[in-house]
Parts: sequence; structure tokens; C-alpha cells
Amino acid sequence: MRREDGMQRTLLNNALWFAGSLGLAFLVWLVAVVQSDPVEQRSLSERVPVNVTPNPALIITNQSEVLTSAVVTVRGPQSVITAMTADDIILSIDLTNHVAGTYSIPIEALIAPEKRASVVRITPRTLNIRLETRLTELKPVRVEMTSLPAAVYAVGEPQIDLLQVEVSGPESRVSRVTEVVARVALEDARAAFADDVTLVAVDADEQVISGVTLSQAAARVTVEVQQRADVAEVRVLPNIVGELPPGYVLTPDFSYTPQTVIVRGPQDVLSDLPGTFFTEPIDLSERTGSFEVIALVSLPDPRLLVLTGGSVTVRVGVAAQQVTRQFERVPITLIGVDPALLYALAPTEVTVLVTGPAPLLDDLDPHDLSALVDVGGMRAGESAHITPVASVGQDNAAVSASVLPAEIDVIARAAEATPEATETVGA
Repeated sequence: MRREDGMQRTLLNNALWFAGSLGLAFLVWLVAVVQSDPVEQRSLSERVPVNVTPNPALIITNQSEVLTSAVVTVRGPQSVITAMTADDIILSIDLTNHVAGTYSIPIEALIAPEKRASVVRITPRTLNIRLETRLTELKPVRVEMTSLPAAVYAVGEPQIDLLQVEVSGPESRVSRVTEVVARVALEDARAAFADDVTLVAVDADEQVISGVTLSQAAARVTVEVQQRADVAEVRVLPNIVGELPPGYVLTPDFSYTPQTVIVRGPQDVLSDLPGTFFTEPIDLSERTGSFEVIALVSLPDPRLLVLTGGSVTVRVGVAAQQVTRQFERVPITLIGVDPALLYALAPTEVTVLVTGPAPLLDDLDPHDLSALVDVGGMRAGESAHITPVASVGQDNAAVSASVLPAEIDVIARAAEATPEATETVGA
């Protein structure tokens, strides 16, 4: 018995030593692995998409506000974390078990076990989602003509290849839709209209309802457009007579509207109409500025009836002709004069060129002109080349003036030092 007990004790001791050695070896291996490949925590450089599992009976009504990706922070061995990309992580939210309402739903994360990493933070952690019951209803389709062609054309009843269309979307929006319209503009139509027209959902006030989907985006619309036999459209021109007063010219600012007139009358009269009608005379003989006038259209036959464009608004641009007039021997006037100095000028008279409206320059008196030379700040014994400035009457803004020569030579001397010097002093 003693021999068996000793053997058992020996085996137990050996087993304990083996287990301890094995644990120590594992610990040494673990320390070595950690030191060679330490655990790190970092945020991925790229955002990870969020997959949404929808509920077919519901619709997200704040889709534009819901983020479609998130920033993910992971933890794991350095070698694993460094190689990880957004494709290694799946972010998702599940809406299948929700009903209509507003929710703050946490984002779930999944990483394959072989990656030996874990997600420690998701930013944002939740998504705020507003769910509403999805509704689909049939709505009637109607053609709406937003504009018509000129009165010279007759328009038939519009035809459309679709009578109803399915409207789907959030219940609150679909319930507001009363009909679906195909809006057609015919102001430029001169023949039959046939085209695919975009459909829009509208409410009782004909306001467009957005955020809904139509089962068919467009419908084929046809409208007969034919020229009327009892109506004609004729070009109109303003009848300008007379001549402007001397010194005035017409400017490019000329316009008139409307430029056509629509008349109705007997067939024989319409077949012999001239290609152009004129307005009543518009006289220019006393016009000295731009003006606007309303002139009636003169009809060549009393049997004609004006439907549209019976009066024409005419704008005519008139401006004074710009001319340049030369004035010789204009005296120089000094300003900024020091009473203790005398000033010698060369030359003492200049030529002034004045540009402006002809009527204004025709009445301009040479005595209204002066050439100003500013000698302020000059000291005795100094000389300077000073640019003269032309002054025209009360500094009329409608004219501009220049002086020849462009510079005046000025020498300043003390009055008591050269009593014999000629003094030129401004008024």
C-alpha cells in the first residue's frame, strides 16, 4: 500500500509541475505576442455605411436628415487594426418590427470573428428616424392648359392616354392629393400639339405635393391647334413723323409692344390685308428728351374688328447731340494765392475744349469759362509745372472740358524782392 501511495504522490507532483510549466509557457508566449503585436484602439479613416432593413408597410419621411454612414472606433491587435477597412464592418438598423412613429434607433455593428477585433464606439450611436404608414391610391388624371396660342388659332379639347395613376408615399401626403395633372403650355403652338407631358400630383388648391411617387411619370397629350378662317394676325409698326429740333438725335432706346395685332373680319377683307399696319402718327418735331406714348393702330378697313393689340406702347429715345467746341485765349485764374508772392505764368492764356449737348454749347458764353491753376503751397523762389483745371459756368455735369496746354509753368517770387515783376493773380 505504501508503495502505491508513493507512486500516486509522485504522479500528482509530476502532473502539478507539468501544469505549472505549461501555464508559465503560455504566459511567456502571451507576453511575447503582446509585445510584438500590441492591442490598439483607433477610429477608421473612412466612414462605414449603415444598412437599413426597411418595413415594406412604412416609409421614412425624414430621409434627407438620416445619416447614411458612421465613424467606427475599433480595438484589437495592431496588425489587425492597421489592415481593417470599412468593408470589414457591417453597420445596420432593423425597422421590420417598428410601427409608425418617431424613434431613436441604435446602430448595430458586426465584425467577423476571425478579425479578432471589436467595436468600442460608433458615432453617431443612434439614428433619429420618423416612420409613417405607406399609402397607395388611384387618382384621376387631368390636362391643364397653362397658356393658349394667339387668338388667331382655335384650340380643340385635349386628349390624354391615361385616366388614372397610382400615387404612393406617406399617408399624410397621399391623402392630400386630389388629382394628377399634365400641364401644357401652348403659347407658341402653331400646329397640332402631341407630346409626352410630365405628371404632377396636386391638392385641392392646385399646389404641387412633393414626396410622393407616381406609377407613371408622364402621359401622352394631344391637342388640335388650327388657324381660324375669320381671324388674321398682322405686323404693326409705329408711324414716326416729323424731325427732331436742331441738336437732338434719336438713340438706340427704341421699342414698342405689342408688335402684332389680331383682327377679325369678312373673308374677302382678310384675304386682301396688307402685310403691315401702322399706328397713328407720332410727331418728333417738339421732342427734346426720351418719351413714351400709347398710339392706336390705324385699320385699313372699317369692317375689321381688333381682338388684341389695338393700342401700341411706343418708347422713343431722344438725346442732345454731343459736340465739341473750342474756346481760344481763355485767361488763367490762380487759386490758393499767397499775397506776399508774385507769380509768373507761361503761358497766361489757354485753349479750352468743351464737349457736351449741342443746345447747351450753343448757348455757352466764353465768359463762363475759366482755367484754374492752384498755386497753394508754393514758396518764394519755387517753380512748378501745374495742370490747369477747366471750369464751365456752374460746373454743369452735362459737359466735360479739357485744357491745352496740359501744364502751366509757374514761378513764385517774393513781392518785395522783385517789385518790377509782372503779377498774375486769380480772382
